[in-house]
Amino acid sequence: LPSGARDAIKTLMTNIQFASISQDKELKTITLTSCIPNEGKSLISTFLAIAMSENGKRTLIMDCDYRHPSVRKSMMFKKGKGVGSYYRDGAKLEDIVIPTGYEGLYLLDCEVKIPNPVEMINSESFKRLLDEAKEKFDAVIVDTPPLGSFIDAALIAAQTDATAVVVRSGV
Repeated sequence: LPSGARDAIKTLMTNIQFASISQDKELKTITLTSCIPNEGKSLISTFLAIAMSENGKRTLIMDCDYRHPSVRKSMMFKKGKGVGSYYRDGAKLEDIVIPTGYEGLYLLDCEVKIPNPVEMINSESFKRLLDEAKEKFDAVIVDTPPLGSFIDAALIAAQTDATAVVVRSGV
């Protein structure tokens, strides 16, 4: 990671900590989205999760972009069970999170064969998943599709402590 990008991620992480203080509430679940595709939200989500884990936080990154998942690919993992297994099959969180090569960083993959992601996101099961993740991890970064493409990000953002919108520089 270039030093300028590293500094930007550390600034974002610090701003999240300051927002926690100003709201007098720990921001543990954070949705990252963008307005349009290809603005870098998945990359920022991944780097933020890595930085948080390097800062001593037990961190989970959830790929919740059911149409174009990319977190698993960027971290070079094979496809595994994920959010859909929790929702559809009642899998336990500890059985579907994937340890990464970073100490304290775990991935919860998404599954693209979910027939109706909106139904799943609005389910009690998804709410329980977020609550359980919040209980077991110090930070939960939720990567979502762009706001301009699907309603998913707005629905997930309503269930998390904070939301950051990634905007591509110069566009």
